[in-house]
Amino acid sequence: VTVHYVSDAGFFTQPNRTWNGTALFPEGEVEEGFYFRVVACDDDNDAASASISIQQRIIVQNVNDAIILLAPSASLLSVLGLGALGVATNVSGGEVFQGYDVLTLKGWQVVDPDLDVDPVLVRISAVYGIVRLNPQYLSFADFASVRCQMFEEGAEATPSSLCQGSGEDRTMVFVASPAHLKLLLEGMEYRSATPNVVDTVRVAVFDGETVDAGQDGCLPARAFNSTSLRFSGCWIATANITVHVGPSALLLSLYLSDVNHKVPSSLWFALWAWLLFMTSAGVTAWWHSRQQS
Repeated sequence: VTVHYVSDAGFFTQPNRTWNGTALFPEGEVEEGFYFRVVACDDDNDAASASISIQQRIIVQNVNDAIILLAPSASLLSVLGLGALGVATNVSGGEVFQGYDVLTLKGWQVVDPDLDVDPVLVRISAVYGIVRLNPQYLSFADFASVRCQMFEEGAEATPSSLCQGSGEDRTMVFVASPAHLKLLLEGMEYRSATPNVVDTVRVAVFDGETVDAGQDGCLPARAFNSTSLRFSGCWIATANITVHVGPSALLLSLYLSDVNHKVPSSLWFALWAWLLFMTSAGVTAWWHSRQQS
């Protein structure tokens, strides 16, 4: 008699611990298996005798599944240029306008079907601004351990590092567990550095074991200590947030104050006249340099 066992999707009993050693469930509590016995029947097909029940335990090995990463629901955000004085937040038409040069990103979702048994490699980047991980949980981001190192074939002394940054950078790469990544992303800050640009904050999570010496973005086998099966290769989950960086925060704050009759109109017009003069002077100087060359 052949018996086929099929587990529920996502269910496993091994490994029994997360990446940092925390038990997923008490030893012996989650055991999969079934009981069977042999029954002898008489001529009338009635049970005449039977063996004792035998328990068959089954170890269900985890197979690495793709992580799920979802950005905050408001994917179009606006922030003022560097040096904002502070303007009240407004919500209109599904867009969030925050009156500061720092934008706090909340509402991230990170779902790991593998229950945190393996770490992931994370790459976060912006084109113009600076991104800062939630400082309360910065210690959960690994920027420098041996897990970040990629040894080439036959190399022993000079491994290349997959990680970069320190948690407040334009581009950063680090190792973390999926649960810790959720904490690091929730409350992450974007700080504007260049006014009047459209920036993109991109988060990419590389889940699994590399198959081409790190070129696919995933970690090498030496970074893992679980018995999970990672033959599916490198799963990559990405999420992008578009940030509209407004004009100089100082000018916008003066403008809004003028609207509220807090700045004399003479000062407002004088400021704009000075800007126009400096712009025209710069264009004139550029034109003369072109003529002389």
